[in-house]
Amino acid sequence: MGILALVFGILSLFVAGFVLGAGAVVVGAIAGQRGNRMGWWGMALGALGFLLSMAGCGVAACTACLAL
Repeated sequence: MGILALVFGILSLFVAGFVLGAGAVVVGAIAGQRGNRMGWWGMALGALGFLLSMAGCGVAACTACLAL
């Protein structure tokens, strides 16, 4: 499960940050509780991907408002 969280976390930085980031956080937390260190890394990367996606949407929304 740790490898899955890590893959989700890495992919969330590039594609579908909301979905894959949230998945990486959930799977990473489960794997981390089971003692898998890769789970914690996947959770951290997933959180980063999720936050970057939110920031990207915020910038897009501000740009759209300024364009009006």
